[in-house]
Amino acid sequence: MGCDIHAYVEINEFDRWWGVTGNISLGRNYQMFGLLSNGVRGYSGGLEPKGLPIDVGYQAQADSRIRINKDITEDGYYEGGYCVTLKTAQDWEKRLGCKIHYLTDGEPYTVDDPDWHSHTWLTLEELEKAINEYKEITNSQAGIGLYIAVKDMMKSMQSNGIESRLVIWFDN
Repeated sequence: MGCDIHAYVEINEFDRWWGVTGNISLGRNYQMFGLLSNGVRGYSGGLEPKGLPIDVGYQAQADSRIRINKDITEDGYYEGGYCVTLKTAQDWEKRLGCKIHYLTDGEPYTVDDPDWHSHTWLTLEELEKAINEYKEITNSQAGIGLYIAVKDMMKSMQSNGIESRLVIWFDN
């Protein structure tokens, strides 16, 4: 079974985090995955995962969750995407530790996707550290060209006074 990365570059503007990219497909590189989030695919020695930031941008937040629809009787695709019943969400919460998220009125709205794991976010410095460690371990930069491009984008933002971060998680 494969494992893929889900990556989103976000910027802090007006004291709020905003996604500047959708999901970036950085490619499968299990050694790099383990450096970005310790333990992914059995690779150790990387950065400890921090979880999703509490103030994660809208796009990454929406992509990390599944909508709960109280008007359906079985899980599946409905208008607006994939939805699950409240019963399924509660089962995932109990068995798998998936968090149910509620609207301000207390109505259950979304649940963490049970197939996603090792959520974290990285500063420019942390991404640079992982890239440099990868180059040192492999004596190459093969397979990490897109990571370098993301790093360069974040570095450009930083040089212009814009705070950025890379939000990531992995799937099974």
